[in-house]
Amino acid sequence: MNVGHVMNEPVDDLSAQEIYFISPEFKVEIVYQELLPKLLIYDEHLYVMIGLWRQHTDFIDKFADTFKFFHMPELQDNYVHTLFKYLQSGNIQLRAKVCKAIVQILAH
Repeated sequence: MNVGHVMNEPVDDLSAQEIYFISPEFKVEIVYQELLPKLLIYDEHLYVMIGLWRQHTDFIDKFADTFKFFHMPELQDNYVHTLFKYLQSGNIQLRAKVCKAIVQILAH
């Protein structure tokens, strides 16, 4: 099943519409494209709140499990820097989850 996306054109003028069909294998990339900026902003806000280390570990743990679902070099380029900051300044639980995330990045 293909998904159609219609550009900002009048609905009643079908000749002026541009329709792009997204094949099923690229749906994941479209979701990732929408999700990437939100994840980076969330992680940035979470990093500022140092006292929420349990939320940091939960986020990193669950997020590391999703690395296998996407080809995401942009996120890895931006996120690895944050992981190294957590590795330098975090507690033992946070460091363990960061190490898991780094291994997942290297594996995929």
